[in-house]
Amino acid sequence: MTVNPASAQTIPTPSIPEFTVNFVPASYSVTTTNPYTGVNTTQTFDNSTIEVIIKNQPFTAYYDASVDQNISLYYNIQDKGHYTENWVDIYSGYDNPNPYPTPSNSEYTVISMPSNYPTGGKVDFQVEAMIGYINETYYMVWAGPTAGPKFIFSFVGEKSGWSNTQTITIGEASNSSSPPPTSTPSIPELSWLVIVPLLLSVFFVVAIVRHRKTANLSKQNLIDNTVIVLI
Repeated sequence: MTVNPASAQTIPTPSIPEFTVNFVPASYSVTTTNPYTGVNTTQTFDNSTIEVIIKNQPFTAYYDASVDQNISLYYNIQDKGHYTENWVDIYSGYDNPNPYPTPSNSEYTVISMPSNYPTGGKVDFQVEAMIGYINETYYMVWAGPTAGPKFIFSFVGEKSGWSNTQTITIGEASNSSSPPPTSTPSIPELSWLVIVPLLLSVFFVVAIVRHRKTANLSKQNLIDNTVIVLI
C-alpha cells in the first residue's frame, strides 16, 4: 500500500503593517526617612514605556498537516538610533519558544516595552508582519558551564518586508497613546447667500405665528366681553 503525503499549502505573504509608536512617560517618587538622623531622602524611578500600535490585517490561523504546524501571523520590530544605519531586531528566536508577538483580537495590537533609551535621544522604529510557524532546532553543548541540550527557535514562512520608519524623541510625550486616528470629514461652512434667506424665513414664520396667536387672543376676549340680553 502506498500513502501519498499531503501537499503543502502555500503560505500567503502578509501586507506591510501600518503602525504608530509613542513614548509614554511614567515616573514615581519614594521618600524614606533615616531612622537615626531624621533626614528625608527622595528617589525617583522611571517607568516610561514605548508603545507600538499596529493595525491588524485580516488573517485566520490554520493547521498545515504537511508540516504538522499551526500557521499564524506574527509581528517583528526593529529599532536603531536615529543617527546610525544599524538596525537591531527587538525579538529573537534564540532559546525562546514564543519569540514574536501575535495579533490581538481587536482592530489594533498594542505592544508595550520598557524605554531603555537616553533622555532626549531620537529612536527609529520599523515593523514587519510574518505568516508561518516557529521551528524548533535541537543541539547539544558537550562541555562548559552551559553544557546540556539546547534549542533554537526560528521563524519559517513569509515576511512582508519592513514598514516605513517612525521616529520618537525620548522624554517627549506623544500626542496620544491611542491607535492611529482616522480622518474626519470636514463640515462645509454656510455662505451668507444661504444664511440671510434662512434667517428671513425664520423671522417670517415667527411673525406669522405671533400674529395668529394675537388674533386668536383678541377673538377670545371679544367673546368673553359679550353680554347676551334676553327679551
